[in-house]
Amino acid sequence: SAVVCFLWAETVGKWLCATAGKVYIYGTTWTAATTTVAGVLQMAEYNGVLYAARGATGAYMYSTDGDTWTATDLTNSTAYGFLVAPNPAGTAENLWKFKTPNELSRTTNGKTVAAGGVQWESPTYVGETANNITNIFLVGDKLYIGKEDGLYWADANGGVHPALPGELKVNHSTDNFKYVTTWQTSTYFSLQNGMGEITSSETFRPMGPLAELVGISKKGTVTGLAADRDYLYVTVYDGTHSTIYKGKEVWTGAKLRW
Repeated sequence: SAVVCFLWAETVGKWLCATAGKVYIYGTTWTAATTTVAGVLQMAEYNGVLYAARGATGAYMYSTDGDTWTATDLTNSTAYGFLVAPNPAGTAENLWKFKTPNELSRTTNGKTVAAGGVQWESPTYVGETANNITNIFLVGDKLYIGKEDGLYWADANGGVHPALPGELKVNHSTDNFKYVTTWQTSTYFSLQNGMGEITSSETFRPMGPLAELVGISKKGTVTGLAADRDYLYVTVYDGTHSTIYKGKEVWTGAKLRW
């Protein structure tokens, strides 16, 4: 099956790779997990436990070793994606999840009831139901919710606020916020056929390796984002080939340029 996502499992000390049909673990070679975990959309690690969101395939599953997986029996068992982020009071990390089209909720333990699982809080509803949540992520200490038609943030009282009013009214896309990464003090995300940037001061601008090109008509869709200490990496698919770009901002003497 096609690769869906990778996760470095800190507690286990190994790489995990989820495909549409199985989860694989890397020791000296890639081996399939003993438990078949199908339909994984995203993985996360919280308090030493690995979680696999499976969307409409079935209840999300969890594991402490990456090899043996258990389906949760908590009431709200559907997850399309996870995020480990502070609770609204900022006093402890929680496991957050989203369920399409527009539900956001959190817990302190997502395992089964018998294993100490804590029921998910009543969901917060983000925007209307005609457009799906595509991802959730942090910018600084603020929780952002990306949807096909816009970006929102949630406050400590459970309120939800639009972050980019007007920016995406004519730019609806299932690729909006599908890929997210942080580099230095800013957060970068896929945005229709390009990318966007939100800085730590919450300013927004469109950007990307194909933006602001003069005399070059090259176009493509972002299919991956990553970053290390020195560079931002962007994979762009042009319909035939995937090209990986790496970039950083430099001072030209007048302004910052990529």
